[in-house]
Amino acid sequence: MYSVMRCFVFSVLAMVALVLIQGCTTTSPASLIKLARISPMEADPSQIRFGVITPEYLQVATGDVIVSLDYVSKNGRWKVAQQFLPIVQPQAGSKAMAAYVKMAEQAWSARLSDEDARRFEQMQNKIRQDRETNGGGKGSLGIGITACSTRPLPEGAIPVSTFLKTVETSDYFPLQQRVDLRRTLQKASGGSAAPLDHLRRCSAA
Repeated sequence: MYSVMRCFVFSVLAMVALVLIQGCTTTSPASLIKLARISPMEADPSQIRFGVITPEYLQVATGDVIVSLDYVSKNGRWKVAQQFLPIVQPQAGSKAMAAYVKMAEQAWSARLSDEDARRFEQMQNKIRQDRETNGGGKGSLGIGITACSTRPLPEGAIPVSTFLKTVETSDYFPLQQRVDLRRTLQKASGGSAAPLDHLRRCSAA
């Protein structure tokens, strides 16, 4: 799995969204303002949407977008981590995302299944209870992706962008813009010359 974004950190005590410096330098100032208005613990899980823009040769399906929600209580005695696999489909109708799609790229949207939305809500309730009992805590919301390729990967950058949408934002807004998948994986693999070998080829229809 390639973690495109893990930069949304929230304090349940103050309910203020912050952005980690490391790995999130492509987040725009406008996006930081929108992030600061979002409370993951108050958002309706069934209304949260995740967006991804990839080159046209990368296909993203259900199971390829991984959403993680981690939390540790203020006293450090309670930690929890959950992963969710949203339902993915081609994105259509979002003017905000369409503005970021360049030639030979495509957009995808993802939403939590009914079961995952219930799990997300249960986690929200447990975190609220911990806040009331222990005075707060910290957590992070992350988006990771994997994909299949319809052809051999080209030389050069492989740009991937991620987006988020909640009731508060009304439409998708960018979290990270045009992150180079190749460079990120090379860095994660210690400079390996061929870090993308694990990306599967798409099955023939």
